[in-house]
Amino acid sequence: MGNHFTIVLKEIPVSEELVHAACQNVMKNGFINYFGTQRFGTTSVSTQSVGRHLLQGKWVEAIDQILKPRPYDGIPATNARTVYATTGDVQATLNVMPKYMHVERSLLLGIKQHGKNINALNNVPTNMRLMYVHAYQSWIWNMAVTKRIELANGKLEPIIGDIVMHNGENIYITEENISQFSIADVLMPLPGYIVKYPNNLIGEYYKELMMKDSLNPHDMKRSQHNYSLPGNYRKMITKTNTFNYRLQRYSDPMLPISLTDKDKLEGVQLAPDEGPHLALVLDISLETGTYATMLIREITKSQTSKKDQRELQLKINSEKEVTNNTNNANNNNEEDSNAIIVEEALPIFNEIQEKNAANII
Repeated sequence: MGNHFTIVLKEIPVSEELVHAACQNVMKNGFINYFGTQRFGTTSVSTQSVGRHLLQGKWVEAIDQILKPRPYDGIPATNARTVYATTGDVQATLNVMPKYMHVERSLLLGIKQHGKNINALNNVPTNMRLMYVHAYQSWIWNMAVTKRIELANGKLEPIIGDIVMHNGENIYITEENISQFSIADVLMPLPGYIVKYPNNLIGEYYKELMMKDSLNPHDMKRSQHNYSLPGNYRKMITKTNTFNYRLQRYSDPMLPISLTDKDKLEGVQLAPDEGPHLALVLDISLETGTYATMLIREITKSQTSKKDQRELQLKINSEKEVTNNTNNANNNNEEDSNAIIVEEALPIFNEIQEKNAANII
């Protein structure tokens, strides 16, 4: 099982040779299996910070973190959060809280009934509460992997004390068996009470990192079942199940470069175009839980932080506005049927189609 993606990256500013080299490198060596930034929320209030409070048993802090005002949240949501932050009036906040904010409304109803405590948090859907603690777990994993790569001076090879699976068991790499394994075999633990940690400096790093949050990686059981983390293992380096790509020249950045499934069924064909712009079309399959954004990060060497993506989105929007104004001026006397259809652009890439693909090997 896994996921299949068709992704188009437009306005590529480098040579075709460099793009080919980047794609070939990912095909051969894979990429770091980081959890993508979407795992940690899309606002300044990160999901892992809420998860940290839940694991610490700091219920009031977790509640305040979920309800606090944040940038880029939209006017209705910001107004509602501001009411709660300034007055603490639950009913007044509920009166103005948008209906689509299900988590916040559930939490407010819980506070109204139980006060600001764990019972109020239990009113939040279980899957959301699990998302918070799993986000913290994932953040620790990302940090530990970065440290592990630094420890090896950037060399993608196993080191003594790493964990690998051998004959169905998770074992440590030793001087005696290290030649049997490659970096693709190395597993990194997601913190929990059933996992073991690397028998090297990375194992100590897990302790140091989590102790800063007054948490112990070896003591992740909680009396509240939903906040107990058994842990798991995740490959440090991953590869795609399938990886196909092509480079495409084009003229108009607002017109599609790839066909949707509907287009293909209807026999739609794209007109040949040898314009001045360069695009990369990726057709890939990934294991469940692997992030396409992290593969794109490896190919493009681009930043994936919310700040960088917002800046890129503003740039794309500005370019679209210029193009629209130009086209409107050129077509001022034409019929509405000739109006240009402009596609929305996502922050990292201009087109993305994602569909679940069953039985991907």
